[in-house]
Parts: sequence; C-alpha cells; structure tokens
Amino acid sequence: MSIELGLDTFGDVTRDAAGHDRPHAQVLRDVVDEAVLADAVGIDCFGVGEHHRPDFAISTPEVLLAAIAGRSRTGKGCQVDFSMLDGQVALLTLAAARYFALGEVPPRLGTEHPGRVPSATFRCRDGKFAHITASDQHWLPLCKALGVAPWGASFDSNAVRVEKREEVMRVLTEAIAKLERGELLKILDQADVPVGPVNDVAEILADPHTRARKMVGSFDYPGVGEFKALALPYKFLGWDNPEIGRPPTLGEHTGKILQEIK
Repeated sequence: MSIELGLDTFGDVTRDAAGHDRPHAQVLRDVVDEAVLADAVGIDCFGVGEHHRPDFAISTPEVLLAAIAGRSRTGKGCQVDFSMLDGQVALLTLAAARYFALGEVPPRLGTEHPGRVPSATFRCRDGKFAHITASDQHWLPLCKALGVAPWGASFDSNAVRVEKREEVMRVLTEAIAKLERGELLKILDQADVPVGPVNDVAEILADPHTRARKMVGSFDYPGVGEFKALALPYKFLGWDNPEIGRPPTLGEHTGKILQEIK
C-alpha cells in the first residue's frame, strides 16, 4: 500500500507484504493477512503452533510521526518503506534475543511462554478458556487454590518449572479442567494469582468494558436497515470523537466525483 503525500511536503509511505528489496516478492504478491504472511515465509514467533497463531495488526503511525519529526528538523520529506514482513520480523523480539544469545530455535509451545511456567491458556470444564501467568510468588497460592499444594511444593522455582515444563503443565491442565471458568477466575482472584478470561468474539463484543468504551455501534443502510459495526479504537479528549458512518451505496458518489474532476 502506498500513500502519496508529496515529497515536497512529506514524502510517501509504502506498506506492502515484502517491501522494496524483496526476494519473497513472488510468494507474497497477493498476501495481505499477517498471520498468513508469517506462515508463507516460515516465521513462528514463539513456536505457537497451528491453532495458536498470533494475529498481528501492523500499522504505521509511529513511523509517520518519526518522518514528520525528521521533516521538521531538516525541511525535507522522505519515502518511508514499511513492509509487513519487516513488521513480523521485528515482532520476534524475545525469540530473536534467545536465538542470538543461545542459538536456541524456540519449539512450538502453543500459548505458553518460553521462559516462564506457567504462563499459558487453559481449557476449563465448560469448554471456555482462561490465561494464567504465575511468577514464583504466585506459585504456591495457585497450587493451593487448585488443590495440588503438596505436589507443587517441589516446583517453587521458575527455573525448576521450566525444566519440568511437561509435568507442570500436565498437572495444572488436569486440575483446571475440573473447574468451570467462572469458578476458576473467582478462586484465583481471591488468591491474588494473575488470571483472565480468554473471550470469544461474542463475549468481548458484549463485555461491559467494551460497551462503556463505545466500541460497538451501528449505522443505517438504505434499503436494508440497521447494521452493527465497530468504532475506531481511539478517542479525542477535547474534540468530537469520530462517528460510525455507513459505506456508500453502489454509484452513490459517482456523479459528484465526475463533476469535481471535469
């Protein structure tokens, strides 16, 4: 995607799958989804596995601000080249650091963290999911809340839990599978163990916080009626916030546009 802003005033921003210098140009020519892109070039951020791919929305506001700051200092605009591939590689962060330092290629870990156990998503008895992240200070309260305190006493160090990851995850998975998600959230909140629900789309769109932030709205479409829609994810304090508008009907603005370009 290229946004022409004029080299005399700013420059232009190019955002596409591979960037200008791109050996993957052929395979990425029609790729627009970042998760598909990661698969196409073999990127696996934490070895997340087939059913746990991260979904990254890569945007360009930071680089736009940097380019504007550069223009204000030099008086000269530039062309900003930002590819989705570069964005994916930049998101490797910890995985790349471990590779550089240790020569370690992360294995596929699902939702688990490579250096902290437990930090993962667990399935509850009702089929819903919750994510638990427990450091050493949370470990024994977690085990007590789940009824596995005698076993957990031997794993009170994160280093030991990382080494014994398979056993730790198996025992926790079995214990959590006996609880409804609501019950799990309640007892872990009471124990001050970091936990949160992994909401599906219906749950997050109906969530009171989502509604309070006015992220769900609607518009009326001619001949059809009301359509639900998402609002923009930012608010302007002191200004009017953007409203949800409807898309144009087929050919609605054709006459106006043709008049403008005559």
